Amino acid sequence: MLVSDGGSSCGDPCPAAQALKDRLGEGFRIDAVGFRTPDLVQSELDCVARVTGGTDVSVSNTAALQVALSQASAARITSLRLSPRSFAAAAKGATLGRVTPRRGTKVRYTVSESAEARFTLTKARVGRRAGGECRKQTAKNRRARSCTRYVRLRGRTVLDAVQGKNRFGFTGRWGGKTLRPGRYKLMATTTDARGIVGKPKAAQFRIVRCPSRRARSRCARAASRVGADPA
Repeated sequence: MLVSDGGSSCGDPCPAAQALKDRLGEGFRIDAVGFRTPDLVQSELDCVARVTGGTDVSVSNTAALQVALSQASAARITSLRLSPRSFAAAAKGATLGRVTPRRGTKVRYTVSESAEARFTLTKARVGRRAGGECRKQTAKNRRARSCTRYVRLRGRTVLDAVQGKNRFGFTGRWGGKTLRPGRYKLMATTTDARGIVGKPKAAQFRIVRCPSRRARSRCARAASRVGADPA
């Protein structure tokens, strides 16, 4: 965490922050907090946070400073990736387990410090633009411009994450059911030992059907080999 109430006396700090990020890798970040800093100084802090994947905030009083320090020091998921991002879901089995090249995906995420990681899902649905927001389609707004809204699905998966890189196999099943084809977002948040919840991280993915009868047969065989839920 970098807290500043004035400008750097050693030149632009952004290149040094970039060099640290390049050397220390994916799990490193700098969260910058500016306390009554001028615009020019705040732009330097913004750059430091941006190149390292951290956050930046500017505050003008001590109460806001305390809140900013608490949030900046919380455990956080700094990266979240699914590989592949388009995949077919398993026909049976648990949410977490062994995946195959034709069923499921590997989820990789990095945590700034050991914490509890909670994962939830949202599904893309067609909505209508009304009042500056994307809302559920109704009889009144059905002629409005269409938009995409994400609706949270029931259920969650909670794991104990260690500092640094973590991974698990996601079979494409949720709440005991196979996810239907469509677009989704995997949402991840952390809760540290102090009970502070970090900022959420999201990754988009798509559930697809097997493209052919032969491929569907291979998918069915792969689904029968999905392992048990380790959580």
